[in-house]
Amino acid sequence: MVDSKIYELSTLLDSSDEILKQGILKSIKDLEAQEVGTGLGKWTTMLSGSTPEWMTVKLLKAIIDQNKIIIRQNELLLRAIIKYNKD
Repeated sequence: MVDSKIYELSTLLDSSDEILKQGILKSIKDLEAQEVGTGLGKWTTMLSGSTPEWMTVKLLKAIIDQNKIIIRQNELLLRAIIKYNKD
């Protein structure tokens, strides 16, 4: 699991700006879909009487996805700062 995370990070650093921007947009769309899912999930949980563990898992996934967006945005900002300082 750790190896896959290291590979994911190295892939992120080697990605072009356009790929990072596309990844940000995709993650935002995924988050929007999850928000809809969590809204429906509340009703499902209430009607089925199931435990809130499902909601916890969905919310944790949303936080992870938000962190991925922030990491990509930070990488773009870092590249812009480095480029600005070189010029």
